[in-house]
Amino acid sequence: MLPTQPRRAGPTAPPLRARLCAALIAAAMSVALAGAAQAGPWVPERGHGYAKIAVRSLPGFLYAPGASEAEPFPAPQPYGSYFEGSLSSYAELGLGLGTALLVNWDAVRVFVLEDPRDGQSQAHVVPGDVAAGVRVVLARRGRVVSSVETWFRFPVAPGEPVQTVYGTADGNPRLGALHVGTGVWEGEAHLSVGAGFERLYLAGSAGIAGRGGGFDSLFLWSAELGSPLRGGASGRVKVYGRHPLGDGDASYGDSPSGMGNGSRVMSVALELDLPLRGPWVLALGLAGGLGPAARQTYGPVFNVGVAARF
Repeated sequence: MLPTQPRRAGPTAPPLRARLCAALIAAAMSVALAGAAQAGPWVPERGHGYAKIAVRSLPGFLYAPGASEAEPFPAPQPYGSYFEGSLSSYAELGLGLGTALLVNWDAVRVFVLEDPRDGQSQAHVVPGDVAAGVRVVLARRGRVVSSVETWFRFPVAPGEPVQTVYGTADGNPRLGALHVGTGVWEGEAHLSVGAGFERLYLAGSAGIAGRGGGFDSLFLWSAELGSPLRGGASGRVKVYGRHPLGDGDASYGDSPSGMGNGSRVMSVALELDLPLRGPWVLALGLAGGLGPAARQTYGPVFNVGVAARF
């Protein structure tokens, strides 16, 4: 069995056909926003666990506006150059009795946004939010394991906008404002189910996240398939999504970071772990979109880190 725990008003609208083509092309490279790190339903033995530190980078190239009554299928909008990066850490520790303690922290977040009106860029460096959670095994039957996982995210980064976002179209229309954090607490709970076999494992989850500040609740889902590879390496493919439920009363945010209210994402990620010395592995990842995003930037997400089991 393989109980692997890997390791989380614009310009004039173009014709409909051109807008749909642009949306599909952009969706192929859309940003992936991971929530709290997830590792399937499995729980490490008491005193054992998993730890990872990683650098994430996102070069953005198009902004995905949110839908409205006047523009139900808005086209992606070009804007000034944008870069987003973070240094994050994740750890889980087995507590015994099928329970694990989970911690996730973005130690540093970096955002660089250009103002196309004068070509000047501004950099914003902030601490990231801290999240803590618990995973508890509910049942084991043969190769199948189910668990429930809960997280609580504490806001550390400021939630106020830090810079106006302007497009590169004629007249440099205002597209929104950059947020470097949500500024609100977030609590989530989801059910995970997985099965481990000799050469692969399967896992999936579904859950709900509630947020403060009048933000919409989120429906969360994920699925993954992983397998060991030659030379002690392992790989996996993940698909996941975060969908606002429209039950909040806060204004929707239009930010390339996707940290305003109302952002939506569906993504696919490819991950590869390459063995280093001892328990350490080099963790590589590339993520892109499965469909049109909303209220965030498009662009590939690259992850590089080191991880270890203990």
